[in-house]
Amino acid sequence: MEVLENYLVSIIIFFSNFLGALGTIVIVIVAIKAILEFFKKIKQDAYDDIRLKLIRGLALGLEFGIGSSILKIFAVETPLDVALLAAIIFVRTFLIYVIYREIKVYKNLSEDKR
Repeated sequence: MEVLENYLVSIIIFFSNFLGALGTIVIVIVAIKAILEFFKKIKQDAYDDIRLKLIRGLALGLEFGIGSSILKIFAVETPLDVALLAAIIFVRTFLIYVIYREIKVYKNLSEDKR
């Protein structure tokens, strides 16, 4: 039974790390694209569009991070580890909430400009 438990924990940790890496990759790619787009359109007024794309990418990357942290909860052994992961999930969820509010504000601003 212990062998099966160790095997399942290994699988959970693998997928947790995979989701975390995927979230990091998403954030890095979106940041690079935003920087390149900013320098391409530096003379135009495209700042709000670029920022909105960057914010959406950050939100997506953070969502992968939350998934990673949720999976890690199943693999930890001590209550302190669970509390730490719960705090990380709370902070990431709060950040996503703030980001989505920012997206809503930018959408309203862009609709008012049109």
